[in-house]
Amino acid sequence: MARIDKNGGLRGSVGNVSYRVSNGQNILQTRPGKGNTKVHEVSLQNYGEFSLASNRARIIREILSPVIRSYYDGAMINRLNRTVVETIRSNDALPIGFRDIYDGQLSLLQGFEFNEHSLFSDYCKVEIQNEVTPAGLKLTMPAFVPLEKMAFPFNASHCTMKVLVSALDLTLQRFSYCCTKELGIPATNKLMPAVEWDLNENIPVRGLMLVTVSLNYSEKCLGEMVSLNRPKLNPCQLLRVFNAVGNGGGAVGDHGNEFFGEWFKVVGLVKGVG
Repeated sequence: MARIDKNGGLRGSVGNVSYRVSNGQNILQTRPGKGNTKVHEVSLQNYGEFSLASNRARIIREILSPVIRSYYDGAMINRLNRTVVETIRSNDALPIGFRDIYDGQLSLLQGFEFNEHSLFSDYCKVEIQNEVTPAGLKLTMPAFVPLEKMAFPFNASHCTMKVLVSALDLTLQRFSYCCTKELGIPATNKLMPAVEWDLNENIPVRGLMLVTVSLNYSEKCLGEMVSLNRPKLNPCQLLRVFNAVGNGGGAVGDHGNEFFGEWFKVVGLVKGVG
């Protein structure tokens, strides 16, 4: 029941509309109830999906921490959250609450830059072609002249391009580092030969595959190579994101690193509804 108070303000409610006075103004507001239950449920589902996306983005950041390190721009976390939300919501075939990151258009994640102060696309103009195969991934680069196709910061005499393939199995709540390739690139005008890599080691039969490419710059100091990367210099990009295909289980490569091919538990994974 609504009434007018002694100051002429309208207070109380009629149906699902409530009346109140704030700073001398009459305020009309819809009350929670049967009339807007459906809207409320949709809002909760949207919030739940955003929380799911934030969880997936955090897990991706943690898995890729060996290449991202702490060298990323201040807005990276929010940018990745938004990109993962867009990826999940790109699937119109499934209703809200029943879709996850691997159901969406994974191409939306490709090209994501982890440091806007040093975009990989600015520091490397070499055309990197990648093709998903039943065994894993095939990566090729044409011959190039480093000083023409690469940006070298002051004092940098050398650069190492690193490609890392990681797998995330949300069903079994685990992740793995599958394989890596590195290419040493000197700051020179001499032609570098073409590259053709088969990234097939330890590829699982299922899982979300994350392929990152990064650059680590260094200079020679007292006979040793010293890294020049820092918070504003760490070009790193998601080159390709895809779901594992085919039989997987490619040949095991000898990386001299016990972590490759091993599965690790995902901590704090939020399970989707669907």
